[in-house]
Order: sequence, then C-alpha cells, then structure tokens
Amino acid sequence: MLTCQIISQQAKVVYDNLESVTLPAVSGKMQILHQHAESYILLKPGNVKLKKKNGDEKNIQLNEGVCYLYANTLTILT
Repeated sequence: MLTCQIISQQAKVVYDNLESVTLPAVSGKMQILHQHAESYILLKPGNVKLKKKNGDEKNIQLNEGVCYLYANTLTILT
C-alpha cells in the first residue's frame, strides 16, 4: 500500500493505505501503484486522485509542484 504526503507552506497532510495515486505530471497523467520505482516527477496544475483499497476516492486540486516517490511513500511539495 502507498502513503501520500502533501506538503505546502500552510500544512502537511498524510493519506495512508492507498491503492493508487494519479498525478497531473508535466508529461501527462501518471498513475502510481504499490512498489513503483523511485521517481522524481514534475507536476502541472490539476487533480491528484487518491484511491483506497475499498474504492473510496479523494480528489485534491493542485497548482504546480514536484513530487518524490521512494519506498511506497509519495511526497508532494506544492
């Protein structure tokens, strides 16, 4: 399972037990799954879609930013 941290100047929010995260990458939509390779990803403005194993989904609107994926933890800096 994945963990996603979204960090801004105002707050840090952590989402646990995720099945997938879909990102608005500069090169197009990108889906992150469990055991994805270590990556640095540039983000453009758009929706981050967080999906849990039970099917619950949460959409978060982002301005541009960057993210880093390592050891099933996705850190998004906005």
